[in-house]
Amino acid sequence: MKIYVDGALYGEGDARISVLDAGFRFSVGLRGRFICRGGKFFRLNRRLEWLKEAAAKIPMDFRWSIADVAEAMAATYDMNGFDGDGALLELILTAGNPAPNGDGDDGKNGGSMVIIAEKISDGDDGVKPLRLAALDGSKLSPAMIVEERQRISCGETAMAKALSGADGAIVLSPDGTVGACSEGELFAVSDGRVWAPEFSQKSAIWDIAAELLCEIQHPCATRQAKMRDISGAAECFVLDELFTLRPVGAIGNGSIGDGKIGAISAEIGEALAKKISGEFKEPF
Repeated sequence: MKIYVDGALYGEGDARISVLDAGFRFSVGLRGRFICRGGKFFRLNRRLEWLKEAAAKIPMDFRWSIADVAEAMAATYDMNGFDGDGALLELILTAGNPAPNGDGDDGKNGGSMVIIAEKISDGDDGVKPLRLAALDGSKLSPAMIVEERQRISCGETAMAKALSGADGAIVLSPDGTVGACSEGELFAVSDGRVWAPEFSQKSAIWDIAAELLCEIQHPCATRQAKMRDISGAAECFVLDELFTLRPVGAIGNGSIGDGKIGAISAEIGEALAKKISGEFKEPF
């Protein structure tokens, strides 16, 4: 495996960032996971623009151009010899080590770009229905719910998974409405129609997911939702940050439908997989 760090590719045992980097010391940085098939990334620039916007809210200096990040990711894919195979690339942008006077040091302290790539199979790993728990969002900061809805955080996701052996969690806002899902963007199907809790409109994944659903003739509406609305739906599924559909079979002790992937969810999942792989009109 070749790992990209700040303009160069290293072996697994040779990649390094400074121990003084705020990304290492305080977990200040940005992270995204991207799918690449046939040497092409799915909606790459759109998602990188969102990361750039998110950097300003941390706050963190996003010192890289979108073109430079995209070029670095393509180089990492090529140098790992995937040769057209599907790959998962993890992009980590760190906040760096600001100089004591706050002026930086000719870019040397401006943060690191790290890219880790691994080959992925085209297996059906996401078909097993997820079991989600309900997590009290009053214990989470509003910023965490707004900014990290597709992966709440390593700590909170671990806490969610400790609840009744769940795969992830639906996070409830203080008023009891559905506020986030730790595993991705949450969608439900009622009376044959696809809908999502209205919180989803604010995330980058939602923006692209809604566009994709329209393109495959499954337009999605949004509405404010309580837990009973989700648990009473005929079908429920999650679209994760790789735009893989993951059916939800249960929330807590209650099943969604018959606890298996529903017919509409299965149809959407198959259509999305074809679109992302390029079998539909050019999606990149």
